[in-house]
Order: sequence, then structure tokens, then C-alpha cells
Amino acid sequence: MQIDKVDEAKQRLSHREQALREDREIRIDDYLAEHPEDAAVMTSVSTNESVSIAGAYDFGRFNTIVDVGGGRGGMLATILAGHPHLQGVLFDVPTVAAGADEELSGAEVAGRCEVVSGDFFDSVPDGADAYLLSAIIPAWDDDQAVQILRTCRAAMADSASILLAEVVLPDGPVPSMHGEICGSGDAGHDRWRSPAYRG
Repeated sequence: MQIDKVDEAKQRLSHREQALREDREIRIDDYLAEHPEDAAVMTSVSTNESVSIAGAYDFGRFNTIVDVGGGRGGMLATILAGHPHLQGVLFDVPTVAAGADEELSGAEVAGRCEVVSGDFFDSVPDGADAYLLSAIIPAWDDDQAVQILRTCRAAMADSASILLAEVVLPDGPVPSMHGEICGSGDAGHDRWRSPAYRG
């Protein structure tokens, strides 16, 4: 059994090495569609952050929130559980969104949450008064990040809000791999350290 896991890891590494040798980009959603075990790990990482974010921000002023790139719904489920009046829309690529029903049902919020699949470079669901992007923007280069934000803006009413939940790294050495893993897009790591990004 352990040998199978090692072989699987070697195969995933081989996929990345091949892309680097050919100097071609691998979109994270394409990679995760081909590697469901890695997708499960990635979507579970946000579970610990969900409780912190849900408790740190007043989501009570909204009626409907779209979690853009919301994985399997852990963050949105936590937010909805704490705000019984709130309706949610979980939006992610089809291969990820397909696994959301179990998470949302387990949190007993499935009746207040619609699962929609698509590509945030093309469109996102419209009509909400809040759009949450958690750990999305740093994963993409500047042009792609701007496109994601433009797509969200096109779906938003003038009174809607866009909420970015991101890790901001302190100056100097950081004893964490979070930034290296989640901010590994072309500009992610540098952007997190930027004074402009930190506000």
C-alpha cells in the first residue's frame, strides 16, 4: 500500500517536471481535475481558516454571498451556519463544485446554498450583495488577478461588496510554507509582501 502512494507521488511530480521542461503553464484547476487526492487536500486546508474568517468579519449585513472559487464549501458553510438569514452561492470549477453537496449537507446549510460551476475568468453568478474570494488572487499573475476581479465586478450591482480573505505575510523571514504553497503564482509571494497589498 505504501509503495502505491510513493508511485502516485512520483507520477504527480513527473507531471510537473514535464510541464517545466516544456515551459508550459499548468492551470491549478486542470491539475486538480487530474489529481483528485491533491484536490481534496487543497480544499481541506481552508477548513481551519474558515472559522477565523467567519468570526472576524460581520457577514450579517448581507443577504446573499457568492464564494468565488469556494472549493467544496467549507468556508461558505461556516459563514452560513453563523448567519441563518444568509443565502449562499458556491462557485467553483465543475470537478471541485461536484464535491460540495456533502460538505454543505453536513453543515446543515444545503437548503440555503446553491452550487454553481464555471470558470471565474469567464463569468460568476450575478445578483449577490457580497462576493468572497479567499486565497484566490495571490495564486494568479497580475493580469489574471485583474481579470478575475473584473469578472466579479461585471456581475456585481453598484451596492455589492467584494471581500478578499488573504494571508498577508510580515516583513522578513516567515516560518511558514503557506506563502510558498498558496502564493506560488507568478506574483503571489511578492504581492503578499507588497506594502500596497497590505493596505
